Amino acid sequence: MSTRAEIDEMLRRLEERLPEWAEVYPEHQFLAMLAQSLDYIAYSADPDARRHCLIRTGCLHPGSCEREHARRYRR
Repeated sequence: MSTRAEIDEMLRRLEERLPEWAEVYPEHQFLAMLAQSLDYIAYSADPDARRHCLIRTGCLHPGSCEREHARRYRR
C-alpha cells in the first residue's frame, strides 16, 4: 500500500511523462495510458493516501478528468 509521499512521487513522475506521451501516442492511446496510470496510483494507495490522490487528481470516478489532462498536454 502506498503512502501520501509515495502517491506524490508517483504523480510527479506521471506529470513528467505526460508531455512525451502526448507527442508520441495517438489521443486514444494517450487517454488510455493516463487513465490506467491514475487507476494504478489510486488503487495502490492505502485508504488515507487514496483520498489524497483523488483530491490531487480530481478523479472521483473512472473517466472524470482524463480529457482535462489530455488537453493540457496535447500539441
